[in-house]
Amino acid sequence: MVDRDEFVAHDEGRTEDRKLYQQIMDDPSLDDEQKEARILEEIGEPFSITKWIEIDILLSWGGPADGYRLYIDSETREVVSGVYYFMPWFGYEERRLSSEELDTVAEMYQVDAYL
Repeated sequence: MVDRDEFVAHDEGRTEDRKLYQQIMDDPSLDDEQKEARILEEIGEPFSITKWIEIDILLSWGGPADGYRLYIDSETREVVSGVYYFMPWFGYEERRLSSEELDTVAEMYQVDAYL
């Protein structure tokens, strides 16, 4: 379980980064090179950017809806994680799948055929 106060503090910091980014981008006194340099100096670069493929297996719809959402590494085409989700009206809950459940769901719904 994540400490809620720690989460809020990090989230607020990222919100400030987005606001600063927008201020820099909207500053008419800076050219593109200056904007890029200021962003790198004040916000920095991300640790990494990962491209994922998401497969949504919708099992029911209308209220409530439920299904599986699987995440695939775009380079290796390996199913790396997934969740079971449930969406009643005005709500959403999800549970992370175990590796055994993940393998079973991927096989059951022939996920390889969609990659």
